[in-house]
Amino acid sequence: MLQHKVSLTADRDCEFNPVIHGGKLFQQWAVDSYLQVESNIINFVKTHQHMLKAEQYHCLADHLQNAANAANAQVGSTVTLPSSFQSSLKNMQERYQDVMDIGGIYGPPDIILTITCNPKCQEIREKSLPGQSSSERPDLVARVFNIKLHELLNDIIKKHIFGRVTGYCYTIEFQKRGLPHAHLAP
Repeated sequence: MLQHKVSLTADRDCEFNPVIHGGKLFQQWAVDSYLQVESNIINFVKTHQHMLKAEQYHCLADHLQNAANAANAQVGSTVTLPSSFQSSLKNMQERYQDVMDIGGIYGPPDIILTITCNPKCQEIREKSLPGQSSSERPDLVARVFNIKLHELLNDIIKKHIFGRVTGYCYTIEFQKRGLPHAHLAP
């Protein structure tokens, strides 16, 4: 489903694409598409708990049942999200532990960099439609930002512009204006 939604945002030559010409409606469509994809994944996880070995969490179910009995309430169905699900508790804990391990092995970072997306950069302006602002093309902004971020990471890690890199980590965040920025610790 994700690949299908992404293909709908493709800007093909000689072909009108109503999705990317939608302006603010495109933003609503993008959010709705994201929620459809996430809902699809969560429904799969919910219906395939046996494959995820979620029944091994019987201690958690017992605790919830005891707490519900004490509060004179009923326990609903529990769904355990795997660590492969982005933003699940397990996923966040694993990422945190990975970063702490990197810091424990290699020590604190020598430099911390922040890269911010420039909505007026040449690549975004060239690929935007006439009269479109960067806020009307979040797909384009995200793609350009990821390309530039990976170019910077390549310069730092493989070309050693700051010296040899033994370990690194980064996080990507989105500002209230919708523009991405990343914090890097090479």
